[in-house]
Amino acid sequence: MHFMKAGPEVVQSINQRWLLGQWKRLCNGHPLPVWRHLPVDDLKRMLETLMFCDLVPDDDGGRFLIRYLGKQIALSYGGDFQGRHLDEALPKVWRDNALVTYRKAISARVPVYNAVDTRDRDGRMVHLERLLLPFSRDGVAAQHILASIEAVSLEGRFAQENLGRSPHATANCALVATIAMD
Repeated sequence: MHFMKAGPEVVQSINQRWLLGQWKRLCNGHPLPVWRHLPVDDLKRMLETLMFCDLVPDDDGGRFLIRYLGKQIALSYGGDFQGRHLDEALPKVWRDNALVTYRKAISARVPVYNAVDTRDRDGRMVHLERLLLPFSRDGVAAQHILASIEAVSLEGRFAQENLGRSPHATANCALVATIAMD
């Protein structure tokens, strides 16, 4: 997967742009923001589209343990996978590409944004925008991901239930980028 380099303007969602600004502010001169400084109360209005994951090291580079899964994401994934690993939760059609982006956010220690076009159970086009923000315990090493995942359709209403498990689901990456915050 080829990651282009982009500035913050690549992010389309207003909520995700706000999150990106908060991430940069929380860095406070460090390569990464510290997880415990994350202002959870400020995130309440968008909790349905957020997921918090911890990197659990293993011999294969680690797995992501889902600590919190917003209702809209759980609906798309087909269940509440809180307390389980991300590779178990992700619908098969999205799994490989998505895990590459999560690993990139951890290894590069920068925000990663991607847009994926898929289809719901009725064949309607749905655009998923995913912003991955790496966090640390010490301001240096990445151990956590705050993911914001929003689904929109230019066709209006769409079936979000089991979106990634629909017979029409695809994982067509329209854009994959690391975000330079200079």
